[in-house]
Amino acid sequence: IVYSRPVLVPSEAGGEKDAEVGIVSDAFTTARELYDITERSKALADIAEKQAKNGDKSGAKTKFETAIATAMEIYVIPERSKALVEIARKQAEAGMFRDAFSTAMEIYDITERSKALADIAEKQAKNVVKSGAKTTFETAISTAMEIYDITERSKALVEIARKQSEARMF
Repeated sequence: IVYSRPVLVPSEAGGEKDAEVGIVSDAFTTARELYDITERSKALADIAEKQAKNGDKSGAKTKFETAIATAMEIYVIPERSKALVEIARKQAEAGMFRDAFSTAMEIYDITERSKALADIAEKQAKNVVKSGAKTTFETAISTAMEIYDITERSKALVEIARKQSEARMF
């Protein structure tokens, strides 16, 4: 899916940075026009992740906040949970771990929340944020323990254990 309408061309006066800002702005405008709220929130998170990876963490933070606010408009709770999981994952991919953790804690569905926390912890560990990863894994485990259905709880705990092992958090 392409979210941008690149209308700016790098000029000698503005340089490539201005063109990138213009493309991100165009992409953001286009994404906000998406009718489907779930897809809109995911597109906004996608743009924010790319913006953060390009070094504009403060701009990305604002766009992630817009993505979260958009996701919170989703009335169907499982769909809202899935959108928030996607946003939290993208925040973690962008290295914005505290924000990712906060977003994950907003996820109503306990199973989805525990999965998101495990994903965040795995990314923290891979980015050498071991103490943060340990805490996030512990939160993921305690969240998974709240899952009422024993089969779903077991699946969540297996997934967390797999991610711990991949992150070499023994």
